[in-house]
Amino acid sequence: MLSAALFGLAVSALLSGPMSDKLGRRAMLLFSVLVFSVTCLASSFSANLSQLTVLRFITGLGLGATMPNAVTMMSEFCPDNRRATLINLMFCGFALGAAFGGFLAVWMIPHFGWCSVLMLGGVAPLVLSVLLVTTMPESVRYMVAKSKPVEKIRVTLARISHDAMNAGAFFMT
Repeated sequence: MLSAALFGLAVSALLSGPMSDKLGRRAMLLFSVLVFSVTCLASSFSANLSQLTVLRFITGLGLGATMPNAVTMMSEFCPDNRRATLINLMFCGFALGAAFGGFLAVWMIPHFGWCSVLMLGGVAPLVLSVLLVTTMPESVRYMVAKSKPVEKIRVTLARISHDAMNAGAFFMT
């Protein structure tokens, strides 16, 4: 039961790249955050170990799709000269978050019970998903590859550099 989320994570990490190419990086990232949030929250209400195992596996599917898409989005929007450093810092954030979660669980379980950890693990990303929906742009490479309207690409790039507002066309090499 404890490894179910890791198996889901591995499966999803392999499958999410091709799905992102079809659906878009932003849509895939938002969907995966929603999946792991809702199933983590649902896990706290599990009636038995079988149900908990299935929900943890699905939680892992959501997490597994989140990580590669977050890396892709991060790499696309980072300055070239800082890309490696910022991506490494992001991976440190994943590891530190997991470690902090363990320390928090050690404190929460005696005070609020084991379900509280899963509740927090579901509610926190649901709250943060509002921020993602309102502020996270679509991948520029995805929009160019899918021939999205130039104006839409221009608006996204203008968040990085106002020079993009003068561009008449975008292409990938």
